[in-house]
Amino acid sequence: MTVRWLHVSDFHFGTGMSGYGMTNVLKTLLRTVRERRQLEGPPDFVFATGDLGNRGQAADYELCETFFARLVEAAGVDPSRLWIVPGNHDVDRRLARGAVRTLSTPQEADEWFFDEPANRAFHIAKFAEYRRFAQRFLPGRQFAPGDVVHLPEVVSVGGSRIGVLPLNSSWFSCGDDDLQNLWIGSRLVRERTEALRAAGAELIIALLHHPYSFLHENEGAESWLRQECDIVLRGHLHTTDVKYVVSADGHSLEIAAGASYQGPAQPCSAFYCELDIAAGQVTLDPISYVEKAAAHTWVRDSTIFPDAAADDYRKRFPLRERRAVSAAAASPAVATFPHTDWTAVNHVGWLMQIDAWFPDAYRRDPSGAMRQIASHAFQILVQARRQPNLANSVIDMGTALLRHIPADLPTQQSHHPTVLQLLSLGIHHRLSHLFMLPEVQLNALLDVPDYSRLLRSTRHLAAGEYLAAHTLANQVGPGCCVASFVMGQSARKRGFPYEADASFKDIILHLDHMDSLPTGKSIPCNAGDKVQCLCNPDLLRASVLRARGVIARQLGDDDDAERYFAAATEAAEAARSVPQPLPQDGEGDQTLPTGYDEAPQRVLADVHYSHGYYWYVRGDLDRAEVLFRKAIHRLGNGLEPWDSPFTRLAIVRLLKGDLREANQLAYTARDLCVRSSVQANREAPLSQSVCSLTIRILEALNGHREPANRSISPEKELDQAIALHPPLGLGPVECHYADVELLQTVAPESCRALVESMLAKLDCATDDARGAGP
Repeated sequence: MTVRWLHVSDFHFGTGMSGYGMTNVLKTLLRTVRERRQLEGPPDFVFATGDLGNRGQAADYELCETFFARLVEAAGVDPSRLWIVPGNHDVDRRLARGAVRTLSTPQEADEWFFDEPANRAFHIAKFAEYRRFAQRFLPGRQFAPGDVVHLPEVVSVGGSRIGVLPLNSSWFSCGDDDLQNLWIGSRLVRERTEALRAAGAELIIALLHHPYSFLHENEGAESWLRQECDIVLRGHLHTTDVKYVVSADGHSLEIAAGASYQGPAQPCSAFYCELDIAAGQVTLDPISYVEKAAAHTWVRDSTIFPDAAADDYRKRFPLRERRAVSAAAASPAVATFPHTDWTAVNHVGWLMQIDAWFPDAYRRDPSGAMRQIASHAFQILVQARRQPNLANSVIDMGTALLRHIPADLPTQQSHHPTVLQLLSLGIHHRLSHLFMLPEVQLNALLDVPDYSRLLRSTRHLAAGEYLAAHTLANQVGPGCCVASFVMGQSARKRGFPYEADASFKDIILHLDHMDSLPTGKSIPCNAGDKVQCLCNPDLLRASVLRARGVIARQLGDDDDAERYFAAATEAAEAARSVPQPLPQDGEGDQTLPTGYDEAPQRVLADVHYSHGYYWYVRGDLDRAEVLFRKAIHRLGNGLEPWDSPFTRLAIVRLLKGDLREANQLAYTARDLCVRSSVQANREAPLSQSVCSLTIRILEALNGHREPANRSISPEKELDQAIALHPPLGLGPVECHYADVELLQTVAPESCRALVESMLAKLDCATDDARGAGP
């Protein structure tokens, strides 16, 4: 059995790259890769070992993303077979100033890598644009907790199990004095390699950027890599190098690819590698770019292994004897869940072990496997109330396990993908203002399909996926007010006000029949024949009345709109005045609190914002401003990254001539948009483009453009928002069209073309949304 890969490194994509070099070096590399695929078939992997960007800025990765899309296409591999790690040029040095330069002892390193998430978060910020690129290009792969590289993974190639170990050697890169200042984390290397072996890896390939000489003298990662990894791939020095190292620490094959792009005048190189597992050897086939009058192309490099002329300048290197893989590692036991309690989430191999256990466990006992996963997730999320960073691990787990669920499931298991999707979307997120539920019930989640569908419909609604929300809520049994609310909201957002109002009227009728209940108490709300969901009638009434006010505004009925907004405020205030029930810690891991105590504040913020928007579009900026400020006040410290009140208040202040506050608000709003993942809020990219346009207009009016804002591109951000699939609903598009129309009234001449172009694009998006149908 053979395993083949292409190893590239050090492209330094950035705005300074010459068109000539791009054409002559990289296009010919793509052509060479395509020709090799046609002759030999596609490689099993493409490995890229750092310095993909040049300055760690957004523009670098636009070029990078374009090239790698073409590279994997030329190689004939799925993007999931591309593995990348960052280098020192993937650090935004502007954000590295003031960061800890290095560590001093192994004990200090253990604390930094495992016990100091706040300090690591400061360093992670340096890789923000690299991480966004990795997230966009490899959306199905999960980042290692608190890291900018992906989780290690055992990949099956033919009959072999290859462990891929990405590592970040650039944590402490911040200038030109990186030599002997860098740390990888020896304990981190040890735990991740142990997890790969436990998951059945026969052979481990590690990826990092720097050579060992750049590590701090007290960093012990080198010995662990040589002891545990069979092959180590790296970059950085821009020279091709191969070492078969045998030492007291262990022995491994270390391969440096050189720089794959330095411009046409500098050496450009890469490696094709073929691993023969049965023979225990690797054949290295170096290629490099040559520029001569007769040809511009990539050829086999005869200078790397000049003594291998007889083998066409390819060279074979032995591997150490393969380790035996235990039966338990090769085929994980299905009877026992791999972890005994929630604390396992703090260990590096936590998700890998679950991922190895789940497929066979689910095949043998689907309901039992799902109960193990959901129970473990609830245990972690209960702890996440004190350690919020733990919640991201549950999101990673739900995302990873979804791919193991078969497409064709029997009826009794049909909701299992929905449960995992809820975990991946963030079942812990504080979205109780949408569905007014104090808790998520574990048994109902697992045993009642309608319950999980109801919860997921609220997530789709919050994320702006209105048709998906409507479809799921419509599947929930009759009599569920929350499902009716989701259907009404999704219809309203898609531009069907009469259909929406019919749903809202039904809810109000149902609530009016519950007058005998004391104010603030919960009412039964059926989501299936085996569970009673409880929802707060005041919160539900406030949200429904707010939505009816918005519809009345859209239909031009100003009197009704004012009446509905006033009644919504009254209902939300009533809910706020009554203490909200919270599950007790003693209830164990059978229920998951939803942030119910904060729901009244969030509903009030919704009501104030919608009422303010009513005056905003009518041109009464004074009343709009008062209500937008009330909404921002109700949000307090920020229950969630919601930009809308900040975005519209920024426009109001700009229209009133207060450029300073408008600038502050626009930056705050844009930051909230950037912090919102598209999965959680699909309207965020659209709002971001409007915030960027506001900032661009303010800069033009002030006569000064911040250097840090050169990468802000309102029109490009709008293009990306409009290109989302499924498309945005009619309501959000129309609202943002109105924003840009208002900005047009104050835009200076230098911004007029930009504003008009964005209006034209939003106009087309409006027509598309209007023609999308129900």
